[in-house]
Amino acid sequence: MNKRLTFIYFCLFSFLQIAAQEGAPFVTTSSKKLDKQWVGQKLDFYVELHSPTWFSGTPRFDIPEMKDAVIFKIPGSPVLGNLEKDGQSYTKQIHSFAIFTRRPGRVTIPAFNVQYGIARTGKDPERVTLKSKPLTLETQVPKELMGKIFIVSENYSLKEHWDKTPDSHSFKVGDSLKRTITQAADNNLSMILPPIIIQPTQQFLVYPDKAKLKDSMVRGDFSAQRIDSCTYLFKEETELTLPEIKISSFNPKNEEITEHKLDAVKLAIAPNPLYQEETTDQAMVEEKMKPWWFALILIPLLALIIFRKQVQIRFQIWNQERKESEAYLFAEFAKKAPHLSPQQVYLEADLWVKKLGFSSVAKLIESNSNPSLKDQFNALNQELFTAPKSAFDTQVFIGELRKSRKAYLKNKSVLHKQKKSFLDFA
Repeated sequence: MNKRLTFIYFCLFSFLQIAAQEGAPFVTTSSKKLDKQWVGQKLDFYVELHSPTWFSGTPRFDIPEMKDAVIFKIPGSPVLGNLEKDGQSYTKQIHSFAIFTRRPGRVTIPAFNVQYGIARTGKDPERVTLKSKPLTLETQVPKELMGKIFIVSENYSLKEHWDKTPDSHSFKVGDSLKRTITQAADNNLSMILPPIIIQPTQQFLVYPDKAKLKDSMVRGDFSAQRIDSCTYLFKEETELTLPEIKISSFNPKNEEITEHKLDAVKLAIAPNPLYQEETTDQAMVEEKMKPWWFALILIPLLALIIFRKQVQIRFQIWNQERKESEAYLFAEFAKKAPHLSPQQVYLEADLWVKKLGFSSVAKLIESNSNPSLKDQFNALNQELFTAPKSAFDTQVFIGELRKSRKAYLKNKSVLHKQKKSFLDFA
């Protein structure tokens, strides 16, 4: 009996001694610094998780949204290793991240929460929440590209496709022409590639399609693609020029600048034969009828044709302006949001909020102080860049956006009235 008690006491003492020797978990942050670092270039940094025993479950990173940079967690399994520190042994996971800066100068990645599970001897796994270390880096812009839109990539391409060949096809009033522009870049993200925006003129309308974004990754290297499509609708008989499109790319390896250009396209828009046939029929009637009968029939007919054509053109212009309005963009976004992926929701929200007058959703949140919207937006960022599952709810997110939009527009209206009253008084 005494031998059994002695053995039990010995095991208990050994267990307590081992538990006491276990160190505390901790997190470190490091970066791969290059000799020259450029705005828009994919730069790598790493978050290392340390456990005094071994890991349990999947870690979660609360990556912050930054005004001056985009942070993306590189998918895939972490690099595993071991560390000896202060006489203690640790197992570690090294998680890779990419950052793309948006402006030159110093950018600081603030400390953010990291949550992961560690196994404890004789206990259930413990979930700990620690903070990463702040990390500062500096990037620059090539002097020749200051103030210009450019893409940093070792392999960038800009191509276009037409549903009808402009050089060999004849166009008339009322015809349409579809144009598809594709951008592709290595070591970049599709959300960073610039949108191709073509403005309508008095000579033609433009109906843009929703941009198609595609990202892929092979052995840690990103590949991005953006496809912008639009349809031109020609309004009047004329000769017109669709302006050229220029985008520059910068190769960070050899520091070479390349200008990619889609040439200007000249088109001659002919009269519509349907209108010519109507004119011919009216001439035949004129020969057979007396002048006063001719006037009684032709004048109302011409007025009706002109009125109909004006109504069609005005409706097309009104419809185009309506589709480009902030209210229409938000209504369409809210309607289709439940059927979109989190990445598409992020991009659509970013497109709409710029039309509202803010540079990002984060700026809208700052102006309204909406805690619920902030929580949902943070959850959206987590689902996109860190945890595959988060507390993000598309319906709740849209509802909070609607509240913030209403409050902003109401406040804007009040300020406008106050300003108008002041000017009237003055």
